[in-house]
Amino acid sequence: MGIYYWRGLYDSEVIELPNGEKAEEWDIGFVGGFTLQVRPVKYLGIEYVMRYNYMASAEIYKYGFYDKDDKIWENGVGVKFIIP
Repeated sequence: MGIYYWRGLYDSEVIELPNGEKAEEWDIGFVGGFTLQVRPVKYLGIEYVMRYNYMASAEIYKYGFYDKDDKIWENGVGVKFIIP
């Protein structure tokens, strides 16, 4: 659980809302999941990651009543080099 800073970007610029405010906030959220790592050799790991990210949107007056919380399901496979 933590506090997340985010910005809405378009062409590398922060989006400006019709009311003149910028689309950037600090919101609360959490990340939960698991990682499975297989080490076929001593200094190499192959990982599978599954995570769920949730970020609550608290600015109802800035973004409107229909603004939804961000929910992201993440899956990944990677290679990790382990330095002794």
